[in-house]
Amino acid sequence: MSKQRYLLILTLIGLTSICRAQTSAFMHSDFRVIQNEDQKSFVADSRMGFSIEPIASLKLDLDADLSWAERYPENSKQKLYNSLQSSLIYRKGMLELGASYRNTLYGSPLKLGLYPKLDAFRVYEKDIQHHSTLFSSLDIKPLNVEIYAIHKHLRATPWDLDFGTFELVKKDKTGLDDIYLGMTANIKANDVLSIYAGADYKDATYAKESQYELTSLATGASFEYRINPMISTRASFIWKNRNGDAIDSQSRNHLQTTLRYQQRFDNQLSGYMLFINNNVVDDDMNELRLVSNYLRSHLIYTMPYDESHESFVLLGGKYSPENDTEAFFAQMQSKVWNSIYAGAGINIQPERLSVYQCKLGYHFSSLASLNLHYALRDYEDENLSVSQVGIGTSLYW
Repeated sequence: MSKQRYLLILTLIGLTSICRAQTSAFMHSDFRVIQNEDQKSFVADSRMGFSIEPIASLKLDLDADLSWAERYPENSKQKLYNSLQSSLIYRKGMLELGASYRNTLYGSPLKLGLYPKLDAFRVYEKDIQHHSTLFSSLDIKPLNVEIYAIHKHLRATPWDLDFGTFELVKKDKTGLDDIYLGMTANIKANDVLSIYAGADYKDATYAKESQYELTSLATGASFEYRINPMISTRASFIWKNRNGDAIDSQSRNHLQTTLRYQQRFDNQLSGYMLFINNNVVDDDMNELRLVSNYLRSHLIYTMPYDESHESFVLLGGKYSPENDTEAFFAQMQSKVWNSIYAGAGINIQPERLSVYQCKLGYHFSSLASLNLHYALRDYEDENLSVSQVGIGTSLYW
């Protein structure tokens, strides 16, 4: 039998398996024109995903993310970003096993000081990164145990500062490795109380010294209580002891308290409030120091006339005085006629940044849509305005 016939048989078997399996896919694309003072540039984004369950206990996910920019876009360190990811998850009874791999290419990257403590006068141009993950979970009521291992390998081009000319000198490409290992255990004592314990280790294996080596031990508890069908509360406390050269003795212990209150007023109106407190203390427990407080709130109202629940009004805010963060935001979307939706949004960070957005979308069906959007970012602290207009599509099947 010829090689071509073998290949045809294998292809038919593969197509038959896909047809019989549960599959889903999506594709998002977006093209934007960005106006920054007198400069105009173009940005294009595309993301595609595919998921298949050949058997009931096995799932395969594939994801591709591509972004291109004519100039360096806002908050981006490269003009081209191309990421491919695959993951395989096996679930059977109490056991879950998984593995994932991500490959990321960087085009025209900026020079970055990735490791200032290790090489204060060296910057890098990132070329490609490999990200591998293995994880497992065992759920034996009331105990759940999870274990994970992560390895990152970054290929990069280093540039060293020449103190004679004060210019950067290009060096040969090198590989930089990071590893992460961890384990967590969670015991659900009853319907209200859960007890948590965990340990993790991370290190940069290329470092000659142990600046990036860190070992952490953590324990804590969470409390969840539903007051009535409309109101629920959650509180948690985690104490993490961190041991590493990068952690000073006064910050060895990290204490985090989280409080969340959520309420559904009726079928259309719901909201929540979230409070997070972070403190550090030394091993002798002599001095408790505040790191930050964080408060966030959301209130959302869904329009009763839209059965798809895609017409809504959202109000919210966040506040953290220690991080000098304060923001207020509002967003709305409404079905204006047939399958046409209009939306607008605003995000205000006083004396820093104001963002104004609007969009117009057409839903061909529940699985396909097209939208036009506009955004204006006003940087008050830099006296700079950046506008962008674009078109995007979404497909699901």
